[in-house]
Amino acid sequence: MHILWILIGGSLGALGRYLIYILQTKWFGSITWPSTLIVNLLGCFGLGLCFSMWRSESLHDSHRMFWMIGFFGSFTTFSTFGMDLFQMIEQKHFTTLSLYLFLSVVMGVILFWAGMYVHPYICKKGSPSMTTTDTRFGITRNDEFAWVRDKNNPEVLALLEQENKKTDTYTNQFASLREELYQQMISRINEDDESYPYPDGEYLYYSKISKGENYKRYYRSHNGQEELLLDLNELAKGKDFLNIGAFEISPSHQKLAYTMDFNGSEIYTIYIKDLQTGKTHKTTVEDCTSNIEWGANDSSLYYSKLDETHRPYQIYHHILGTPSSTDKLIFQDDNLSNNVLFYKTLSDRFMMINSSNKLSSEAHYIDLSISPTDVVLFSPRKENVLLYLDHHDESFVIHTNENAIDFKVLTTPITSTEQKSWVEIIGHQKGRYIEDVSVFKHFWVLWQREQGNQRLRIYDPQTKQTTDIPFEQKAFSLSAESNVQFNTNVYRFGFSSMKTPYSVMEYDVTTKTTQTLKVKKVPGDFNPDDYIVDKIFAPSSDGKTQIPISILTPKNLAKDGQNKVLLYGYGSYGISIDPGFNVPALSLVDRGFIYAIAHIRGSSTNGRSWYEDGKFLHKKNTFNDFIDCAHFLIDQKYTKPKNIAIMGGSAGGLLMGAVVNQEPELWGAVLALVPFVDVINTMLDESLPLTVIEYDEWGNPNEEKFFTYMHSYAPYENIKEANFPSILATGGINDPRVGFWEPTKWVLRLRKHQKASNPILLQMELGAGHQGPSGRYEYYKERSNQYAFVIHELTK
Repeated sequence: MHILWILIGGSLGALGRYLIYILQTKWFGSITWPSTLIVNLLGCFGLGLCFSMWRSESLHDSHRMFWMIGFFGSFTTFSTFGMDLFQMIEQKHFTTLSLYLFLSVVMGVILFWAGMYVHPYICKKGSPSMTTTDTRFGITRNDEFAWVRDKNNPEVLALLEQENKKTDTYTNQFASLREELYQQMISRINEDDESYPYPDGEYLYYSKISKGENYKRYYRSHNGQEELLLDLNELAKGKDFLNIGAFEISPSHQKLAYTMDFNGSEIYTIYIKDLQTGKTHKTTVEDCTSNIEWGANDSSLYYSKLDETHRPYQIYHHILGTPSSTDKLIFQDDNLSNNVLFYKTLSDRFMMINSSNKLSSEAHYIDLSISPTDVVLFSPRKENVLLYLDHHDESFVIHTNENAIDFKVLTTPITSTEQKSWVEIIGHQKGRYIEDVSVFKHFWVLWQREQGNQRLRIYDPQTKQTTDIPFEQKAFSLSAESNVQFNTNVYRFGFSSMKTPYSVMEYDVTTKTTQTLKVKKVPGDFNPDDYIVDKIFAPSSDGKTQIPISILTPKNLAKDGQNKVLLYGYGSYGISIDPGFNVPALSLVDRGFIYAIAHIRGSSTNGRSWYEDGKFLHKKNTFNDFIDCAHFLIDQKYTKPKNIAIMGGSAGGLLMGAVVNQEPELWGAVLALVPFVDVINTMLDESLPLTVIEYDEWGNPNEEKFFTYMHSYAPYENIKEANFPSILATGGINDPRVGFWEPTKWVLRLRKHQKASNPILLQMELGAGHQGPSGRYEYYKERSNQYAFVIHELTK
């Protein structure tokens, strides 16, 4: 196709040259140089236009066509330039020659720049060269790629397809390595797997997955009789994406309610399956969140709806068998800063409603033993106070940070909820962060963080004593298993480390002992003795703290400063990245890499203050901590500059963009997964999902102090010419959290300012959202491609 455009361009140029020659013969007779001058000046104008198009990164097919026509048309207009010069010299027309050269050079330069200047104005609206300008608080921002945001523009879709082709072409050069990684990863997962059954009433519930399947099948058994409840593989047939949001068994165990998302938009539809007849009914409840709960019995359930900014703000009560138009709205919060969530207590008596943002919350409840729809306010919102409710016997259990930055636990009688009646049960202890409280009839479980590690503490409401569950490894990850029975004496949780496969553990509160119920099998050539797990601490550049780094290394690592590293980071929203078992990471370590996780400020690794020191006007601590971790690895002879690949997604992608701008030549490769890099434009647009809610994380850019601070670190705004490392960015066209245009614009602007020859690539999922493609095999394919990119770039 490109050859065709070249031929067309050359032909048009020759035709134009011929037409002007005919006209000059009529006007000037045998004098040829005026026509040549005119044609050459037009050629200069055309070249300026083409050069401007090239610099604008308009690489999709329609503009490539115009570029080639213009360039080769302009090139053809110069075809007689040398001949005319030779003719004038031969005829000794030196005066004419001087005038000819003077006009050609001076006017040619002018018209070349004129071509560059007029290019944005002769392109139609929505084309790649349209620039938007915004000025506020004395700062002017120009955005030459604002047009990319419109996914209904055919040129945008063409661009995304072209980017995918470019990325595929580049990554295909290491296709054998990618396949090798993929096969190794697959060899280390148990393709035929089954979860450990959890008890609920008279049934045992569990899931299975078989070789070749991307999704789970859900089962239950009663007296040894197995029953298939739901097969996600059947639901996924003919669909590019599938995600199950909720899976809720009704109180009588005769019905199943579940929610499905088929395009990655995180907008769900509710389905009800009658487990007696096997029939499934798609309700008329669509465009809701994944959050659903059964009422006091099988006759009704609760669900929440989204507003136009993708914010959960309403709770409805739905009677089965009735149209959704008759559902009762029982709660609504119109404040754009708040998310509305609800959950049923394990005691099954209360439905708790929490309207919260990242700084404050308001608690309500429904006593299901009295009414399914009467909402009662427990505690009105207080500035900078978070509060969550649970239920035990005749008391509410209160988990709050009021006058307690790392939280405390209190109780109050159900009949007397005034704050004067609250009694402290677990007092506040700075540095011992209480993340969550799970309430059972005979014990409570406190999920805590202390000195960078997770802790599980059991509280006995009868004796008022606490017991710690001990863990010996330096770096590990804990997670809750399915614990759905209120009246129990055991608690199940998951344990893993960077070299220890996931294990289902059970703690018995009566014997105070822990047993292992199941260890996830890791087939293939995996041997935990081939690896070393450690936790080291990097001094922060501000001198205020030590930053934990969890590392997984080969057993015989040589600390000679030559090792390659993949350094992972996130550092936002108080989310902590715990060092659990990671099959893909093993494939890197097997090839001599060090896999490291930087537990930087902005997470809650060291408590709530660790989070608050990495948000708002302290956000740069997150980026500086990450860079400090990299320099520490270099100082300790683990590695050297350019031997470090870095990886982060979503808000971790913001981290990637910021540290690439700060120290572009420190890194060898970057994996920026669905990166939040267009910070200011996104945070200024209140119509986008999450924007107003995110004010409590980044600040409101309509206020000068936050705008100027954001502008000082926002990745897209701070790109300057540099030797950028190799970069692979990803996005999802249906992503409701990070718009697909963010990584797209970022990549285009980075390329525009790239001084090095390193590739800057974009991989856009055209049928998925924030989490990327669904299905376990698709996950490993995606990760093997990313890790092959890292290995290739650090070894080329």
